[in-house]
Amino acid sequence: MISMENAVSYGMQASTELSELQSATQEYMRTGDHDAALQCAARADTLDDPRAHAFAAYLRGAVSFRRGDYAEAQHLLTKAADLYARCADADGEARAAGMLASVYTMYGDYPTAFAMFRTALDRFEVVGDLRGQALSHTGLGHVLNGTGDQQAALDSFARALSCAVAAGDATVAAGTRLNISSTMLNLDDVDGAHEELLRARERFVELNDTPRVAMIDVNLGTTHLRRGEIDAAREIVRRIDPGVLDDPETWYGYQQTQAALHRADGRYDDARAVLERMLVHAADRGMRAHEARAHEQLRDVAKDAADFASYVRHNEAFTEITNEIKGGQTARALAILEKQRELDVIARERDRERTVLYSTLPKAVADRVIRGETVNDIFPAASVLFADVAGFTEQSARFGSDEVIGVLATLHRAIDERCLHHGVVKIKTIGDAYLAFAGEGTDAENCARTAALAADMVALHVAWPDGTPLTLRIGMQVGPVSAGVIGTDRLQYDVWGDTVNMASRLEHTGQPGHVHVADERYAVDGFALEERGLVELKGKGETRTYWLRHLGAGH
Repeated sequence: MISMENAVSYGMQASTELSELQSATQEYMRTGDHDAALQCAARADTLDDPRAHAFAAYLRGAVSFRRGDYAEAQHLLTKAADLYARCADADGEARAAGMLASVYTMYGDYPTAFAMFRTALDRFEVVGDLRGQALSHTGLGHVLNGTGDQQAALDSFARALSCAVAAGDATVAAGTRLNISSTMLNLDDVDGAHEELLRARERFVELNDTPRVAMIDVNLGTTHLRRGEIDAAREIVRRIDPGVLDDPETWYGYQQTQAALHRADGRYDDARAVLERMLVHAADRGMRAHEARAHEQLRDVAKDAADFASYVRHNEAFTEITNEIKGGQTARALAILEKQRELDVIARERDRERTVLYSTLPKAVADRVIRGETVNDIFPAASVLFADVAGFTEQSARFGSDEVIGVLATLHRAIDERCLHHGVVKIKTIGDAYLAFAGEGTDAENCARTAALAADMVALHVAWPDGTPLTLRIGMQVGPVSAGVIGTDRLQYDVWGDTVNMASRLEHTGQPGHVHVADERYAVDGFALEERGLVELKGKGETRTYWLRHLGAGH
């Protein structure tokens, strides 16, 4: 059975402009106040924000889903997904896709639902949204239930519960326990299902969530019946208010339990009347599995009442629909396996792309690219470091290319490690040259990071193959820079601006084993400036510069 609070939760992530509306909507949907939720949708449509319009469409789709109008829900949720895509809200698009997948699950279109839940899950895994992952795993569990793979469904629900607990979302965790209990019933673990329902009920009672408590009571009635506890089932049903059963699936379960109690009391006409209503309800909504169940129960009532003609009629209908479903389940299972293969191929390709991104871009930048962001940053007080190997051309000419590559690999690997240690971002290497910067902190913090890195670089012990020590020439400048990801086939994170040019010129006019700067802000704790004098810098003229001296090894 699809847990409605889980499905509806896909659209409830707050944003700055919509947080008040979304917060109110969560409560309205939880309490079943659909009219108030639709008023929130109308308010969202008046906001000058495309995300608000997408949310409004989503919310109307969620209400339609709750009310059992799946055709309207499909139309509105498809519109919501499109609107989220237009405003580049990938997370909103994933939530709409997850809810839309729930509609396809109700239709029995499991391959489409499976693919959409997987797409949503992949997105939530990229951004680390544990709640979204929990809801996606829940949806996949419903799909697997529909194909008859109960154990795989139980495994999926278990993953959902793990994600919900890790996210600290007790409400989603309780809803997931409800789904686990339904699957346990299908696996004939009645006692286990009963315990899960009691744990979920306790949480929803704490939340004063009357519709969800009623939903669980419907299922508890079923477990009592399966255990032969007729009086306990009757007591459970008495405390249920049918008016709060706000979705078709729960209403169906309630009627089924009522019919079973009438049959246990020998009130066959009352049981038959309830089951006939269930049959019409299921047929109107294309719920073939529910139709089969109604015919099965009508057949059993006819047997108890010695109504042979009705017994034959309902048994034939039950058999026909069950065979249709079993054949469909096999076809759907095969379709899902094929869809799984397709998704696995896509996932492997995406993993390869991510591996390439992480190998060519700083991790934080690669994560942003994977999330679909356009990386275009401005750092007002970045510290840029340029370095190259003194006498590289002359020295490298003395050795073979393999030997030179080995020396550079050793050097760059050592600098990479020190960059990571000091929180400095490596930009690129060009031959023997190395470019890095720190831009996230204040000017003092950025200068301190690159100064510590420069001191470590000067102290590196790397030698040419003949033992000649390798020495670096380093230039640094602090100021505003722009940074972004450039290229399409071969992405590169780069920085540019006058600060970068100045650092390059300071490096070119420096001396081996020295750190050349032109800004007194580099006189940070543990370092001192030694005036060099006026130096002619290309495009800058005579500029007063300094040697940056490290005062000790305690950095």
